Amino acid sequence: MMTVKKSISYNLSDLLTKIKVNGGRVTQAKKLILEIFLSNPEHVTADEIFDNLVLVLPKLNISTVYRILEELENNQIITHTHFGHGPASFELNCDLHSHIICQICNTTQYLPFSIFENLANIINKKYSFSLDLSHFAIVGTCKNCMQLQSNQLQNK
Repeated sequence: MMTVKKSISYNLSDLLTKIKVNGGRVTQAKKLILEIFLSNPEHVTADEIFDNLVLVLPKLNISTVYRILEELENNQIITHTHFGHGPASFELNCDLHSHIICQICNTTQYLPFSIFENLANIINKKYSFSLDLSHFAIVGTCKNCMQLQSNQLQNK
């Protein structure tokens, strides 16, 4: 069975407290990464985070960014999703949702997990398998690209 969490709102102080409570240290790099997530509602990659932080912390190593992201994910502060063939993207763990992405134009849309509740229950009952829909995006073709393809076929 799939569990659905309610939407959560964070501030920097809450996140830093959560790290400390879980035995983590608060470093300047960790604080800056959290600020990136709090100020950016979109998904970000480790490389994008690194590119922003290396301007402020020139001695920062990309491996440090990955370790911090792993710690934040282990503390359930962030989640990651794989969009097609690119690198993992990270976002604050504010609510559980899945993503659909157009394989032609790369438009991404959020879907609440409740859409998949019936499917998740069927798969759980029939196969004793619990879905994790947050890890991968569902790839397909958006309405606009389907219309463009249809128009191109009609014009041939």
